[in-house]
Amino acid sequence: MAYLSTLSDLDPQLINLDSEQVYVPKVLFENEDFKGLNHKGILVYSFLLN
Repeated sequence: MAYLSTLSDLDPQLINLDSEQVYVPKVLFENEDFKGLNHKGILVYSFLLN
């Protein structure tokens, strides 16, 4: 699975995100391992990665 390796891998538009918003990397939604999960399942998994 490809993970973000540096901060430069993030979309520059994310710099202006509200601190209350949560960013889930696009690679999690596109990865074949997560095709069976809905968006809530992917969000929970992203919290576990942190």
